[in-house]
Amino acid sequence: MKKIQPHVPADERYKRGCVLGLSHTQRIYDPTRLKYPMKRTDWSLDEPNPDGRGFDAEFERISWDDALSLLASKMKTTKEQHGAESVLWHAGSGGDGVGSMAKSRLASLFGGTTDGFFYGIDTNVGQGFHRVAGNLWGAFLPPTNAPTDWKNCRTIIAWGSDILRSQFQMDSEHFLEALRNGAKLVVVDPMYTTTAAKADLWLPIEPGKDAYLALAMMQVVLDEGLHDEEFLRARTTAPALVRTDTGELLRASDVSAAGDDESVVAMNSETNDVEALAPETDGSYALLGEYTVDGIETKTSLTVLKEHVDGYTPEDVADVADLNPDDVRTAARWLATRGPGGILPSYGVGRYIYGHVFGQAYAILMALTGDYGNSGNIHNQHGNLWGGNQALQVGDYTSPGTESESVSASPTTGVGYKDVISAIEDGQFDVIYAMESNMLVNQFPDRKRWIESLKNVDLIAWADMHHTPSVQHADLILPAAHWFEKEDIVPSYSHPHITYRHKVHDPLWEAKSDYWIMDKLAAHLGHEDAFLGDKHEELRMLVDRDDRLDFEELYEEGTVEMDYQTIMYQDEFGTETGRLELYDDAPPLSQVRDWTRKCRSNSRNHSKPELTTTTRNRTSIRWCSCRNTGCSGSTPSTR
Repeated sequence: MKKIQPHVPADERYKRGCVLGLSHTQRIYDPTRLKYPMKRTDWSLDEPNPDGRGFDAEFERISWDDALSLLASKMKTTKEQHGAESVLWHAGSGGDGVGSMAKSRLASLFGGTTDGFFYGIDTNVGQGFHRVAGNLWGAFLPPTNAPTDWKNCRTIIAWGSDILRSQFQMDSEHFLEALRNGAKLVVVDPMYTTTAAKADLWLPIEPGKDAYLALAMMQVVLDEGLHDEEFLRARTTAPALVRTDTGELLRASDVSAAGDDESVVAMNSETNDVEALAPETDGSYALLGEYTVDGIETKTSLTVLKEHVDGYTPEDVADVADLNPDDVRTAARWLATRGPGGILPSYGVGRYIYGHVFGQAYAILMALTGDYGNSGNIHNQHGNLWGGNQALQVGDYTSPGTESESVSASPTTGVGYKDVISAIEDGQFDVIYAMESNMLVNQFPDRKRWIESLKNVDLIAWADMHHTPSVQHADLILPAAHWFEKEDIVPSYSHPHITYRHKVHDPLWEAKSDYWIMDKLAAHLGHEDAFLGDKHEELRMLVDRDDRLDFEELYEEGTVEMDYQTIMYQDEFGTETGRLELYDDAPPLSQVRDWTRKCRSNSRNHSKPELTTTTRNRTSIRWCSCRNTGCSGSTPSTR
């Protein structure tokens, strides 16, 4: 292989390849690739010696049959002695093809526990956003309108995103088209990037102060009356009443014996009566004000938010974030007044302790300006269409014996990513099989804690192309084939196609595809009939399960365009209320309050937390603007 060029998809507007993809001639022939199966020299079934893992561990070459025999033997023994749930199956986002499906299928047949490890620090922004908008697909960043719709955006805030130079450049043309159509561009970035060079307004923010800026922009929008009242009444919890005595949302059961404990209530300004706040209802709800309901003193959620952000004027935030107050006002006014607006964050703004708070903050900011469900709205820096129809629908293939219709179905017992480290520390897993991932000790906060926890695991087997930081802690290393060394069918991430990836050449050295590994491991585990043994025929069988596709067409054309949603957020939100939730009355856990109180002694100017209006189900919700970098590793950002 000497040259790589983009494939022309069915929709030629997506004919672009990323720089990383074009560089794979270097990766596929990299002499440091993992070439052969290897075993840690001081590991054995009887003496696992977990202290021997790490960067200085030594390995010896073994055969594939020996490697799979050792792995299968330990898995079967573990299942017999402790139950299949003591085997943890882990796959990251490095494949997204049939290899992951094969892993899920074998895990379902053999049993075990699957995880959500793909939620690492790169998902902080998306996790925070989802807390306002509901549990949506789009783990890393939230769903957004299709890039082909971006041309209709009137104000774009590229927040920590250098879209013209890094990440998914295939979307940059749509970004530029919006600018050619007259959109204003604001770039929030400490660096004068390629994208900043195109900006109408550059905000060179101090790193880690993004939530401060978002709060200051909210203050401008509310103080100047630029908020979208119609949208706030119809699609958010801005009218929901909050008890001033407890800080809890007023529930229907508080004001009526027949009311339920779940429904929040709002004040109808025409009837002066409270009523349950149903999704998608444009009632005459009071947005601002204080009300006494059956002797209970209350304020609207928007009032609580306004009172909170009043402490974050552009002048208040100027020194903390190192910004010009007039520039902050200009950015807020453009977003609120020029028509459909968009905010394009990238991953860097979330790579701080409590980085998800920014995700919450900008989700609320866009709610204030009504920028959901309209043509021209943008919510992240690339059109993550992966969560739509761009995945094979394979029925119960990944979960034999169930009625699952999605490849994302959990085939076995599941454990949430936030609970995995505790489960490992408690000795719940004797075996970990990992593939398509470098996340275990590379993508999670509290890295030392993760590494220490692995000492409770007897066998860690890792399939990868390179000796990554995660592979350093393996006992068995399995050399995985490069993407160009195996045929596969993969969903797209930012364009609306299913893609057939043809093999360029056979795997180098003794590397094998993940499908091959699962097929052979299945045989060692007594599931000889789990797979067809021929990946090409396995792919044909899977496509035949999906009545939208024809195998021969997909094989010959390379891509097939699928139906997709152009404009997002037009339906009811996936929250408890069906609305964007601007206020959440569940407090963070006590240990988080204690930790942030300790760190505030090092804070600059602001002693109170950045955001108090959304706190449910999250232990790390308070913001610490600590300038002592030594404290940033004390608490995981997604614990």
